[in-house]
Amino acid sequence: MDLISNIKEQMNLKGMTQYKLAKNSGVPHSTMSALLKGGIKNPSVELISKIADALEVSVSTLLGEGDEGTTETDINNKLFSALKLLVDDEGFFYEEFHEDIFRAVISSINYAYLSQHTSNINKTITRFAEFFRSDEEYLESELYELKNEFNKLFNYKSLKDAILSTVEVHRKEELLLKLSEILYKHKITLPSHDEMKECDQNKPIELEDLINGDLTFRGRVLTDEEKERFLKLARAFFE
Repeated sequence: MDLISNIKEQMNLKGMTQYKLAKNSGVPHSTMSALLKGGIKNPSVELISKIADALEVSVSTLLGEGDEGTTETDINNKLFSALKLLVDDEGFFYEEFHEDIFRAVISSINYAYLSQHTSNINKTITRFAEFFRSDEEYLESELYELKNEFNKLFNYKSLKDAILSTVEVHRKEELLLKLSEILYKHKITLPSHDEMKECDQNKPIELEDLINGDLTFRGRVLTDEEKERFLKLARAFFE
């Protein structure tokens, strides 16, 4: 992402308005407005540094120069943390977020990765697009069917799988920016890095989540096929 996108992402993640950012950074509001609108083509290091300090991030993070906060793993973790704030205990998105999630996903990551959850992905996407922009009244039975179809296609696990299957990092960055906008719109704040770290240390790990990372046995990294076999054996043990 470019400088402006990175600043806006950090603003959304921290629930900070343009006015508050200008005030906290000591940058004139007119200058901040011009920068965020793309009116300042070559902002000074001093200006970027002031904004970075106010947002409590490094200058490298705003410039996207490979700071630890810009690695693909970190982007994935931020995406997963954002998604968890929008779903219930079963991993389904709260109904008030359905339209926002739909628009964020189809305009960012390749929704073809969701095709395993429906017989005709393009037809299903078109159906939801028509539903969200329509003003017509739907029968209760139709709404119930649409809700179930949405939950089947768009849920925490399906989107997590789609994110992990997406190789284009810029698509993940686009989705992260859109999710941060959804969180800001609904006044939801992502936990800080330290809070996320503490939460991860105390929270039990789901068995299925183990196979998303590297698993080693006697110093050797298991293949995807071996991890799947391990998961099947574990499931059989507990069933």
